[in-house]
Amino acid sequence: MPLVSAFFNSVLISFCSTALSLYFSTLTAYSFVAYRYKGQKVIWSIILILMMIPGQLSMIGFYKLVVDLGMYDTYWPLIIPAIAGPGAVFFFKQYFDANFSKEMVEAARIDGSSEFRTFNLVVLPTLAPALATNAIFGIVSSWNNYMGPLMLISSTEKYTFPMISQLIKTDRYSTDLGAMALAVFLTILPLLIVYACFSRFIIRGVAIGGGKE
Repeated sequence: MPLVSAFFNSVLISFCSTALSLYFSTLTAYSFVAYRYKGQKVIWSIILILMMIPGQLSMIGFYKLVVDLGMYDTYWPLIIPAIAGPGAVFFFKQYFDANFSKEMVEAARIDGSSEFRTFNLVVLPTLAPALATNAIFGIVSSWNNYMGPLMLISSTEKYTFPMISQLIKTDRYSTDLGAMALAVFLTILPLLIVYACFSRFIIRGVAIGGGKE
């Protein structure tokens, strides 16, 4: 069983997809609170509607699209769609509504900062608690994703860890408890590391929020 390669495959997919989701979701949510433009309410309504549609309904169409684009048996269809995550956009929009400081952004604009520079250097650092929270959920969701890789990956060397874990099955007369224990340990290890790294940001955000009047 290629446990090590499957482990790093899952790490690659989880962290890349979560990073894309965090940046582009915050950027999209920022556009709803920092600007006013035509069709804004319509776009927001579409995002809310997409949140209500189960992902299973689009699996067949998504599979056909991936095959037509020549992306089958690659990691791209498991990473790129994270850019358009309606749930993450909704989460950050709610956070912006409660914590966004328009005066700080306007001060940066007066100082001559470009819009992307303002977002990257002024707005993003203020979102540390929200980014940490969403990073935990994003990594856990991507790490535990089984149906997506099962549908889109066919090469054994590209299998993710949940796929390999499912292959560690016992036969009718014997049980390999050592392999099963190792698979369980490696499954929860990165999740514990991620939580240990980001939990302090969540606690800090709760403490700051609790101190506001």
